Amino acid sequence: PTKVFHAEKEYLLNNPYYSNSNNHLAWPTYEGKIFQAKLTENGAEFLKPIEVFTDKEKAAKWRPGGWQTITFHKARNELYLLADQREKWTHKLPSRYVFVVDATSGKRLRRIELKHEINSIAVSQDEKPYLYAVSEEAKTLFTFDAVNGKALSSIDELGRAPSMIFIAIK
Repeated sequence: PTKVFHAEKEYLLNNPYYSNSNNHLAWPTYEGKIFQAKLTENGAEFLKPIEVFTDKEKAAKWRPGGWQTITFHKARNELYLLADQREKWTHKLPSRYVFVVDATSGKRLRRIELKHEINSIAVSQDEKPYLYAVSEEAKTLFTFDAVNGKALSSIDELGRAPSMIFIAIK
């Protein structure tokens, strides 16, 4: 059995990042702490948790929010967390920013302003990765350069309420 990896009052978001191609699990809390584990046939090896937000940002009410709030780029070792300034218990509402941190050190690498109400994010595993962001409100999939944050393209008219993004990885 695996031992408990978070405190009882550290509520975890419903949709962690998991990839069976790299056996990496990343699971954020409502307040922006990310728990990570490497999963093997022998169990889970939990890594040191990462606090995405500074104390000043926490005081300014920065928190994760959306449906798929976290994604990971393996080669770059980067975690991407969808977030915005919000009240407690509004973690299902969309966000307009992505905070990118080093998955080992937790060091902030950049913050990407999406300029749209985004529900879910995913990152391609390319050498020059794309950040995909879907908006239920706009019924649109937006594509950004995941490194410099530049908006690249969009596909609209996705249907009634697009909410999930899946990237096939070889």
